[in-house]
Formats: sequence, structure tokens, C-alpha cells
Amino acid sequence: MWWQGVDPKRLPMLILTRKERESIVIADTIFVTVKKVRRCRVSLVISGSGTAVSGTYDLRIGAHLQVCEHVTVTVHEASEGRVKLDIVAPRAVPVHREEVAARIRAEMQVRGQAARLGLPLVAAL
Repeated sequence: MWWQGVDPKRLPMLILTRKERESIVIADTIFVTVKKVRRCRVSLVISGSGTAVSGTYDLRIGAHLQVCEHVTVTVHEASEGRVKLDIVAPRAVPVHREEVAARIRAEMQVRGQAARLGLPLVAAL
């Protein structure tokens, strides 16, 4: 893996808030989807080709799950149908809300098509 040799104690943390049926994309291949939010528990669905722990997990506040090597998701807080998730991952591992990841993928496809056609890229304002 590209983050081997990284000291896990020095990894950055990101906190993202998600509602039910919203996802986080880790390393472009792992999806963490919020299935259900209750007062003290959250159901998360882990899926994708980059994880060995695919499945549905019912986690309490403070519980954590290692979704792949050096990437851990912790349930930080849950209230009013929302959950705050702490994601600890090396800086080299991209972590995005699903809607942001989709926008990045779409932009990369446009850039790839423009490059194949030899068209200049126009910067967004």
C-alpha cells in the first residue's frame, strides 16, 4: 500500500457530519454509508473493493472500526438523524463526502476527454 511505513500515531484526523443514506468515500474505493442514526447507536455500511471489513456495523458513540490498514472511522457524536464521524488516515489517502468525490471524478473525466482531444483546459471562475 502507498501509506506503508507511516506512523499511525501521527496521522491526521478529519471530522465529517453525515445524515442517513449519505456516504464518505475513502481512497476512492471504500464507501462508508450511514444506514441509521439512533440516539446512542449508528448503523454504518462499509463497502467497496479496498476494504476487508465489508458489511453492516451497529456502533455506539466512541466505537471505532478499522476499514483498511491505517484508516479508522470512529463514531464521534449522533443526534437528530446526523452523525459525526472521525476519520483517521494518512494524508496520502483521499477522504471525501460522496457528493464531493463524485464531482472530482466528473472533473477528472472532463479533463481526460479534453486532453485526449487536444483541447485546452479552461479554469473555473
